[in-house]
Amino acid sequence: MNTKMTEQPAHLWVKGTKHDTGKPDLSLIARVAVEAEAKALMFGEKKYGRYNYTAGFEASRLTAACLRHVLAWQDGEDTDPESGLHHLAHARACLGMLLHCEELGTLTDNRLKEMKK
Repeated sequence: MNTKMTEQPAHLWVKGTKHDTGKPDLSLIARVAVEAEAKALMFGEKKYGRYNYTAGFEASRLTAACLRHVLAWQDGEDTDPESGLHHLAHARACLGMLLHCEELGTLTDNRLKEMKK
C-alpha cells in the first residue's frame, strides 16, 4: 500500500483542481463486487461473445436469470454449478445488462404492466 499520502497532514492532500462535482463516486462500489461482476461477464463473453447482450433482450429474460441466481443463493447455493462463480456476481451482471440495454434502447420492455394497477 502506498503510505506517502498517509504520511502527510490531511491539509496537504488537496492540491489540484478536479471538476467532478455531481459525478458518481465510483469508489463507493466495493472492489469485490466489481471484480465478481467482471468475472461473470467474462464467463458470458466466452459462452456468447463479447457484448452479445447489447443486441437486445426482453426485460423478462434478464430479470428471470437474475432472480434464478438470487434465489439459488438465497436457498444456500453460493456458486453457480456451470461457471463456478458466485451467484450474486451473475445477478449483478444481469442487472448491469438490463441497465446497459435500456440505455442503448435495445431492451424490449415486456414487464407485466397490468400488475402495476
